[in-house]
Amino acid sequence: MSPSKLANLPSPLPVGNIQFFDGYFPALAAGTYTISLKHTVTGNSGAPAPFSLQQSVTVQAPEFTIDTSLVQRVYPPRGSAGIYDKNLPFLILADPALPWERSVIPGDGQPNPASPTAWMALLVFAENEMRFPPNSNNPVTTSTVGDLLAADQNQKILKPQLPTGWVTPEVLKSQCQTITIPGAVFNAVAPTKTDLPYLTHCRGVNTLEEGELLLSIFLANRMPQSTSNPPQAVRYFAHLVSLEGFGDYMGPNPKPIPTQPQSQLRG
Repeated sequence: MSPSKLANLPSPLPVGNIQFFDGYFPALAAGTYTISLKHTVTGNSGAPAPFSLQQSVTVQAPEFTIDTSLVQRVYPPRGSAGIYDKNLPFLILADPALPWERSVIPGDGQPNPASPTAWMALLVFAENEMRFPPNSNNPVTTSTVGDLLAADQNQKILKPQLPTGWVTPEVLKSQCQTITIPGAVFNAVAPTKTDLPYLTHCRGVNTLEEGELLLSIFLANRMPQSTSNPPQAVRYFAHLVSLEGFGDYMGPNPKPIPTQPQSQLRG
């Protein structure tokens, strides 16, 4: 018999019930840790000298891409048309811990249940709020992680602010997807760090139809809407983006975005 997916919950979840949690926190955040051991023998004069040993351990977690099979449901549906200004867009992942496995500010310590800030967010943009690649109606660009993090020679695009040596050479060669938005749009749309805990949560489900599930849920912080009168169709895009490396530019009291006309997020 396979172990219960809900075994680590604070209390048993009866069939037909659902529970909500601020987050599902890993014991160790992604990063490299050092285990140190020192052995000292005391007693007779012939006791051996103290000796020590160190070993590095790396905790891995998704950073630039996620497994798309984790996506259980999205709303609104991809490519759909309708009136969606009454409900917040949302996304459900089958991985309950992913939103809290990293920090908005790289290396910012362990996951903190007292301040459950996710490192990702579901952001919604109107078509005119995004920069599109030439001859494309899709704002998403595929590149290598190395190209994403490389300094912009024209100094017009703000890249994720990651520590030197943070990414391994193997990861730099891997692919990721990015979107590009003006800095003013980022200031207007991106949630503050104090808002993030309210936009992501963990959900435990136990039903006869679905069985036992632990899920993570992302809520957008704005709804699509048309400001024209009479209303006209407006194309919106919802992107799950990484905010890692942009924490200094998020409120409250954000660092001003440099005067470059664009700010790039990876999603």
